[in-house]
Amino acid sequence: MSVYDIAFIAVAVLCYVLAFSKGARKRLDSIPLFKNAEGVIANTVSSRYGYFLAAVVLVGIAVRVWRFGEIPYGFNQDEAMAALEAASLAKNGTDHYGMVYPVYFTAWQTHQMNVLLSYITAVLFRLFGASIFVARLPLLIFSLISLCVVYFFSRRMLGKNAALVILFVFAVDPWHIMIGRWALESNLLPHLLLIGCYLMYLGMEKKGFMYLSMAVFGIAMYSYGTSYYMVPTLLLMLCIYLLRTKTIKWYDVLICTAVYAAVSWPIFVMMALNLFRLETVELPFMTIPFFEKGERLNDILFFSGGFFKQLGKNLLCTVCIVLFQVRDSAWNSIPSIGPFYYLSIPFLIMGFVFFVDELRDSPREKRRGIAIITMLFAAAFISGLITNHVNLNRINCIVYPVLFMVGYAIYIIIKKLKVTLVPIALMFSLLFGSFCNSYFFGEFSKELGREFYTDFVQSVNYVKEMDYEELHVTAKTQGENAEFVSEIMTQFLLGLDVRYTTGELLPDGELPYEDKYFYGISADSMDPEDIGAVYVIRMDEAEYFNKDIYDIECFGDYGVVTHKLWLGDS
Repeated sequence: MSVYDIAFIAVAVLCYVLAFSKGARKRLDSIPLFKNAEGVIANTVSSRYGYFLAAVVLVGIAVRVWRFGEIPYGFNQDEAMAALEAASLAKNGTDHYGMVYPVYFTAWQTHQMNVLLSYITAVLFRLFGASIFVARLPLLIFSLISLCVVYFFSRRMLGKNAALVILFVFAVDPWHIMIGRWALESNLLPHLLLIGCYLMYLGMEKKGFMYLSMAVFGIAMYSYGTSYYMVPTLLLMLCIYLLRTKTIKWYDVLICTAVYAAVSWPIFVMMALNLFRLETVELPFMTIPFFEKGERLNDILFFSGGFFKQLGKNLLCTVCIVLFQVRDSAWNSIPSIGPFYYLSIPFLIMGFVFFVDELRDSPREKRRGIAIITMLFAAAFISGLITNHVNLNRINCIVYPVLFMVGYAIYIIIKKLKVTLVPIALMFSLLFGSFCNSYFFGEFSKELGREFYTDFVQSVNYVKEMDYEELHVTAKTQGENAEFVSEIMTQFLLGLDVRYTTGELLPDGELPYEDKYFYGISADSMDPEDIGAVYVIRMDEAEYFNKDIYDIECFGDYGVVTHKLWLGDS
């Protein structure tokens, strides 16, 4: 946190004090210029509301679609795994190991992966072909849809002016922008929960929307592992609230449970199979797998040693991430800016207090919406306590209620003292500009590209059209001995068919996969007589190659090595 952030936080607190201090307000009201400014701001916002809304929408769209597919540079290993599974599903109806329509991917073997993103991506691959751009498209689509949901949810619940402020907070939020520009499967969960909560809110008036929300909550179970305890916790809270307020009857509970179970039952069966170590269930239309190698249970509080010590760690991590925005992974936030700007810290505290106050005194329709968002916050916070080694990825579903609270606090302050609109909007605009500069143009953009192996991606793409007899690929991607990561990324980037990589299919004139593709570079892995071999190396491995025999095409930290006598076309 910089001196500027501290100064901005001080201004935010001052805005609150001026808005709620009767003495300060009385003095301000005695100043003619102040009274005129209040009237001008109120009239301008009222008469130009459509223009302000259009500006926020355009900014929100532009910052998410500009150079989409290119920035962040490179391709993350989890993106590659999800994309490889999607490509395999699109072509063959199996994952890249040959499992027919699994409800959970074997993926990294000891660390499995959720399937929803890959199934959505598979449809897009069938329509538009497999590429990094298309692999990232689902998160962009959900990001834009979520902005629409945020606006209509806020407008129906709090009014159009509050909706405009809250939409602005979401539109310029770094975390929300960043998750929409790359394809991490866990980042589908917060979008789905938002949509589910909005449908539940609508369902309090029209029951059909409530039943539809249960289908969305069921689909969310396939998006990320924390949903296994987070979604049932949220649904239990909602059920108790709706029954106590006499919004629903017991038959509604039964219908909702039936809809949710009809969509999500394969996930619960999968959990039971792996908890009790039962055999894989193979059905004609899906596979519910048991994983012999699995370490995901170690990420859950109840399956780890030292329960209370771990609970304390989880509580501390959750508070630090949500309230203080401690440094997280580069793909979640820019260190000097934070996932929701450090300026949001006082507004979050204010917003939480305002929400609690509204739950007691506000009109019924408003109270219902705030109750749903508060329960989403509570369920997500509990999820943070249950999840070990929590980071923003693992607690991402808490961000939506956090941003709602931030936006609502800003709205209340501006409503009380309209001139505060100027400093607050100016501060967020300056921070947004700083974020855009760092994310799109600054050193951070290059740093994130290195995290996403941009030079490795360029090197593999360079050899894509080469007619090589053998391809040797460095194991130095995610660490020194990351053969598996290198292999997964290579298979997707080269568009290798899973039937070929698993040995099920051998095209005419082609060598078997295991005889053509090798992962790991060493002095013993090359033969100067092997003219048709091509090597993708990390540049510190260039020492293995005699420059009198080999040519090296450098792509930053990685490169492509070919024999000087090699006659292949590129």
